[in-house]
Amino acid sequence: MQNLMRLPSVKSLRVLAAVTKYSSISRAAKALNITHSAVSQSIKQLEHMLGYPLLVKSGRNIAPTDNAKQYVDEISGALNQLAMATKQFQQREGSNTITVKMVTTLALRWFIPLLTLLKASHPELTIKVVAEPGSDIDNLPLNVDAGIGYGHQHNFTDLHSTKLADSELLLVSHKQYADIASALAENSAIYVESPLRINDWTHWCQHNNIAEPNAVNRLVFPNSAQALEAVSAGMGILVTQHIFVKPMLKTSLLFQLGQTVIEDRQGYYFYCLPEQIHHLALANLEQWLRSQSH
Repeated sequence: MQNLMRLPSVKSLRVLAAVTKYSSISRAAKALNITHSAVSQSIKQLEHMLGYPLLVKSGRNIAPTDNAKQYVDEISGALNQLAMATKQFQQREGSNTITVKMVTTLALRWFIPLLTLLKASHPELTIKVVAEPGSDIDNLPLNVDAGIGYGHQHNFTDLHSTKLADSELLLVSHKQYADIASALAENSAIYVESPLRINDWTHWCQHNNIAEPNAVNRLVFPNSAQALEAVSAGMGILVTQHIFVKPMLKTSLLFQLGQTVIEDRQGYYFYCLPEQIHHLALANLEQWLRSQSH
């Protein structure tokens, strides 16, 4: 027991593992959903406890020392086992708290508005939402039970997954137009520069047999959340996913132009580790979300 008292905290080891993975304190902080200063402080405390430095500068980034990298390799399995054992303990106790991660736009425009209906159907469930700046289906942190993300079915081969919605691209504006040409002549084309959305205009234009807007007539935003605010404010027209704007179309806050482009090989999936779906609360959430997609 005395040896156990000298062990570093699990929190500090998770921080070291994240910094090692991303070679960046900022990116590690985002992945762990904590502040930059909290990561730095945790690393300092761990270095003090171990008695040796853990990180070195590598150009503009940081990197673990060789000894620290080997240390992370050796403890990673134990951390994963500890996380899984903790989750299984909670499941045996009937825990109804579920932490779900997704991109900010999906959380704001689709998932959070559904929570009232979810609570009415499953009052026993407590949902915690972790918003991420970009869809990262390859990263399911230890403190997250499940994710909802965009991808192709083959992206989820090592996970349990359920498709909730196809990729449905459509052109939207803040007011009605007689035709697409009129809308393009009067408005800037709003683009989203995130990797998943940067080609949305190209795909939509090809399927609707129209020329893509000139670069001089474009407004570019870093994410869909900002782009949707811009189109709602009348700053231009936007090609976006139907799942983001479905409520706004129903209430005539936005209007569709042209034809919807459906890419059924891609879409939005609910996913979790295969062993996690045996958790009753998680299975109930998946089943309810599937019922809402039809």
